[in-house]
Amino acid sequence: MHTFELFAVVRVSRLLRAGDDDYDDWATNVRPPRPGDVATIVDVLAPDRFVVELVNDVGATEWVSDLTADELEPFVS
Repeated sequence: MHTFELFAVVRVSRLLRAGDDDYDDWATNVRPPRPGDVATIVDVLAPDRFVVELVNDVGATEWVSDLTADELEPFVS
């Protein structure tokens, strides 16, 4: 398991919950997170749980979701 800091850029490595609706924690997502998405940690809820946001090319939020460290990996460009 990795440790991540606030505003770290991460890649979604896998999703551990059953359905797409399980990742729409604020009922605002344009689409659910997908493995391979590169997003930013915008809040640290616990050492292993984070609020992660994906913003598209024009600055609009695609999704915001609570993800665990087991679902994320560091992004290296």
